[in-house]
Amino acid sequence: MVMFVGNEFSSPFLSTELRLNLISEISPEIVASQLPIECARWLYEKTGSRVVEAPPGSPDVKKDETRKVKRIDFGYRGFPYPWYLLDEDRNETVESVCALFQSLSKKVDISFAQRFDSAQWFQFLKDSSFTASSEAGSRYVFRDDEIWKPVQEYFLSQHKFSAINNDAAGMNLLRQLPGPLKGALKKVSTAFGVKQASLFQPDSNELEIIQSLFDPTKYEYRDGKAISSRHLDAIACGSWQILKPGRYNDILVPDIHYTPWDPMSLPEITELISNPEILQKRTDQARENLGHAHSFAARVEGLLGTVR
Repeated sequence: MVMFVGNEFSSPFLSTELRLNLISEISPEIVASQLPIECARWLYEKTGSRVVEAPPGSPDVKKDETRKVKRIDFGYRGFPYPWYLLDEDRNETVESVCALFQSLSKKVDISFAQRFDSAQWFQFLKDSSFTASSEAGSRYVFRDDEIWKPVQEYFLSQHKFSAINNDAAGMNLLRQLPGPLKGALKKVSTAFGVKQASLFQPDSNELEIIQSLFDPTKYEYRDGKAISSRHLDAIACGSWQILKPGRYNDILVPDIHYTPWDPMSLPEITELISNPEILQKRTDQARENLGHAHSFAARVEGLLGTVR
């Protein structure tokens, strides 16, 4: 048995201990994680399972040969990273890159609330010359819930929620409902003062109070920053990425698959924005470089190679 695990992050509303205990009870021979392997082995060490790295694969997206000019210079879709990830890399990078394109009077299409289905997402990336992001996840992954206990006590003392936790009874059924119905139920529950805890966004004053309740460096943790499907989707669709420098599971290479976002890269970014021919060459090379080695088929073969 191989158990695939993704979106591995720590949250006061999603018990890490509960999930690790569940994996131990199921006792799969292999846990396949999207985390960098050293972090994954540490996180799942006590489950007794063998741990392998299984990052996302590159989708097989047909290149649009007919469209020569893209309608969006900079495009982005994604929810803001919540406070409990203890990581502002993505939020800050996207906002900074967006500001650059706006200062150059370029066409910008950005939303932190809208969701796409897969077909809309791929078309959006095909229509966007540039996008931006950072590694997924957080630099702080914990194996237990100790860090969140003061925060949970604070929420209880302030009566912040009517206790709709991600592990609450009925949540599995709620997740299976159609999107419009879930949205309507959330609006009704909010009107009665009942909120889903993970959606709580404190204002700046309260966030400062919450952050004063703990110091993440005083707890045992590992860096959980990782590559995500977002990065490989953009490459497959020909949208050049401006990314916060990072490892990206040692798959993405700076200046080959993306441009790092730092002050030294601004001249290069400006040149790419003004020269579509160079940009097209870079996106084509990135797509060809990653296409076969990191396809979904290659991921499956790599995993089977560890099982045989």
